[in-house]
Amino acid sequence: MIDLPERRTKNKKRHLVPLSEPALALLGRVASGSAQACLRPLRAMGPGQAMLDKRILHRRGRALPHWTLHDIRRTFVTNMNELGFAEPHVVEAIVNKASTITPSICSSVSRPSGSGGAI
Repeated sequence: MIDLPERRTKNKKRHLVPLSEPALALLGRVASGSAQACLRPLRAMGPGQAMLDKRILHRRGRALPHWTLHDIRRTFVTNMNELGFAEPHVVEAIVNKASTITPSICSSVSRPSGSGGAI
């Protein structure tokens, strides 16, 4: 379980993140060095994003066009909703965002084609 205290979250609410056994095993292998730096929270346009920009440049051979860390969150939420991973309010909770969506509203939300109607 990852326990993010109020002072570490954007919405100033404690966020508990349950982890599966494979996720815990993966984190257990991260002992030190640069891999450990990847576990620290990233701040928009801070050293974390600069580190990612360098890695992207190294792997792609060219930089990405303008992007922000929020793009990652937005892409995650969009894909999880389109894939029917969970109800939209659950996906919002995963990223620790205060949701205005409630389960009763979710049942009336139209689903993307191909999702089988499940979210």
